[in-house]
Amino acid sequence: MAFKTGFYLFAAEMLLCGLVLNSNVYAESFDSDSSPKKAKVMDREILQVITDACDGMSDVCLTPKVAKSCSIAGGYYFRGELVKKNHERAFGLFNTGCNCEDPDSCTYLGWYYEEGLVYPQDLKKAFILYEKACADGSAIACGNAGNMYRIGKAVEVDYLKADEYYKRGCLLGSDTACSAMGSLYLSGKIKGMGEKDAMAIFKKLCDKNFAETCAMIGHIYVYGVGKIKHDYDQALSHYQKGCNLGYTHSCEFHKILKDFLKQTAVYRQEYGKDINESAYRDFKKNLNRILWSNACTIGDERSCRNLLSFYKQVCDRNKSCDELDVKIIRNLENLTNTKDTPDEDPGQKE
Repeated sequence: MAFKTGFYLFAAEMLLCGLVLNSNVYAESFDSDSSPKKAKVMDREILQVITDACDGMSDVCLTPKVAKSCSIAGGYYFRGELVKKNHERAFGLFNTGCNCEDPDSCTYLGWYYEEGLVYPQDLKKAFILYEKACADGSAIACGNAGNMYRIGKAVEVDYLKADEYYKRGCLLGSDTACSAMGSLYLSGKIKGMGEKDAMAIFKKLCDKNFAETCAMIGHIYVYGVGKIKHDYDQALSHYQKGCNLGYTHSCEFHKILKDFLKQTAVYRQEYGKDINESAYRDFKKNLNRILWSNACTIGDERSCRNLLSFYKQVCDRNKSCDELDVKIIRNLENLTNTKDTPDEDPGQKE
């Protein structure tokens, strides 16, 4: 056992120096949807050494560098890359790593408890793990804890606490946490911070090629927020950049806006005036549908209710629902557990 432990320690530390310490892959282990990003392990043999190193700590923790092997190996089992996807195996590796004080392993483990994979959902345990990992330097854990404070998952809604965690995550290098902080400022929930502060954050991230924030800038220019006025040219430009960077929703936003502007130009040419209010509301509804869908998937119930109302209105207007619309409506009703009127009438209050 002593020889095997010594071998794991030597081999894993040599590998991890190149794989982890000289990169920031694992500081940003999760994206905005909390799904693991890809690590840079070259082949199965290297992955096996790293996995063995983590398994070798099931009884005794070694160095922090070796503990890092657990979050790397677990990520591969989570994704099913180089090995067959196995959530139970991934969970075990993350659990070992977290017990040995690896913050990224604790972040992954928190995600498992938040989503209810392997074991039943336990939001309180998820939050405790995120807090621990954040305190130990995991940028993504800070962002996830901020999200829980923002929407009231396992804790009471506290926008100031959310801002505190987003700031720490942002300072630790998470672009996702920076973006969430910008969105919080845009919502007006933090006194003294507003649309200009949010725009400064989004522009910095967009310049770094964070596609989702390019789309967010587009939204701000479409709707006009506070002292930032409508600017459809700027909106198109930022939607296009987000699209070019691979954010498919930004491509959708670009098409919707471009089609609307074409429709507006034709209407003005034929009738000598701007397009009617009904068409303008339909344009904004189509944008909102995608925005609400994104927000609903991360647990924002208000967005789920608004999305539910949107699809019901589409069915009412068309006098029928296709099979997909019916499924979407049923799923949304189950998510919201309500059939009441939404907080916001789509297209009316924006």
